[in-house]
Amino acid sequence: MGFDRERFVNLSDDDDFTCAICQGIYDRPVITPCRHTYCKECIESWIQIKNSCPLDQKRLRSCDLIQIPYMLQSIINKLLIHCDYHSSGCQEIVPVGDLRKHLIQCIFCPTACKTLQEVNSRYLQRPLSMSNNLIYDFSSVHLKGWFKSFFYLLQFKVISIWVPHLFQL
Repeated sequence: MGFDRERFVNLSDDDDFTCAICQGIYDRPVITPCRHTYCKECIESWIQIKNSCPLDQKRLRSCDLIQIPYMLQSIINKLLIHCDYHSSGCQEIVPVGDLRKHLIQCIFCPTACKTLQEVNSRYLQRPLSMSNNLIYDFSSVHLKGWFKSFFYLLQFKVISIWVPHLFQL
């Protein structure tokens, strides 16, 4: 599925990077032999049902799809987009090419276990006389955002309270 046009900050109305299936901005675009461009996920889903190009109904198989030229992919990768979790509070704006890398580290990403966001919000709302529970909860969080959370806590001067206990786990 393509990206919602409203998420982009530097996309002009003249830029036409729109998938004909999802009406979003291309996500991992591919080209058909009949020279139509679609999001990879969109056209592969379409092919499973229809076995034809959505625009001209020519026969089409997944193995017929080819990657777009590097130059076009480079242009799309440089477009600036808001994080998927913008509505949850993430203010990051990143190039499309770096979005997946950002999402892996985003502290606003919901997960099955405790997120860094939950740990931070729970302990930063308490008085500075925190217990060692921060270390236990903090260590149970995915390592991917550890450094981001470390600097977040440092910014609120909470770090000096729990760093001495870090090596007592």
